[in-house]
Amino acid sequence: MKSWQARLLVTLLLAAPPALAAPPRVTIESPVSGWTTARRIKVRGTVSDANIQRATLVANGTSFLIRVKDGTFVQNVILSRGSNTVTVKARNPDGVGSDSVTFFSSVPREDLTIYLVFDPQPFYIDLWVTEPGGERCFWRKRTTSRGGKLHDLYNDLPGGGVGMGPQAYTISSAPAGDYLIQVNYWAGGVWGQGEVQGGPYGSKRMPIVPFRVEAVLYEGTDQEQRHVFRAVLTKPSDTYTVGRIKVVPPGERRRGKDALRAEKRLEQKSGPGQPVQ
Repeated sequence: MKSWQARLLVTLLLAAPPALAAPPRVTIESPVSGWTTARRIKVRGTVSDANIQRATLVANGTSFLIRVKDGTFVQNVILSRGSNTVTVKARNPDGVGSDSVTFFSSVPREDLTIYLVFDPQPFYIDLWVTEPGGERCFWRKRTTSRGGKLHDLYNDLPGGGVGMGPQAYTISSAPAGDYLIQVNYWAGGVWGQGEVQGGPYGSKRMPIVPFRVEAVLYEGTDQEQRHVFRAVLTKPSDTYTVGRIKVVPPGERRRGKDALRAEKRLEQKSGPGQPVQ
């Protein structure tokens, strides 16, 4: 190459505009549009920006902060009867990218669905639901004799691994009566090798944990009710009593009638874990 050609090439390279920055590209790889008979499905996809570690998933109006690792995400989602829409959004300094999928589910309607939502943590936060007969549905007993089920929406670990991320309780043909909703801070657990410890306080060993509970009663009917609560667990062994939600027989259900009796009570005990530092 002649010297003048080399100088021209260098000049053109220096004068070239920088690559345009862009919002992340989000792709939901599964499920795809169609129909299913499943109550719970696994949403999988990718985010083009490898620096992103969190994304927001919205399923039928309920939002979750989900982990993104090496540009991929996976999250379990509870489906409602009829049309379901799932959207995943991710943000970087250049904007927000998103993708959505809509599909149909032919599952039976649930009389009661309760979500426990919090940023995935390297320890256990547990949803407890005590049914009218006194039977508790929780991590050690994830199915009750009346049909109540506890779903792990985070990682589906076998042998009781539920607790490191969002959970949901569902029951169809629910027996009438009061359902007691509680959240317990059990602690324990570690991230896998090479993973980044999460939580609102980064690397602190026992951070406080903000959480949200959403209770959906008679979903998809004229009597549907939604109740949302936000609170904070401060240390292991804390138990927060959200309140009691009443299920009434089908013939007695009334549109707009408030079925929830909130208690919002925090019980603190001296736990085995270490305090916030």
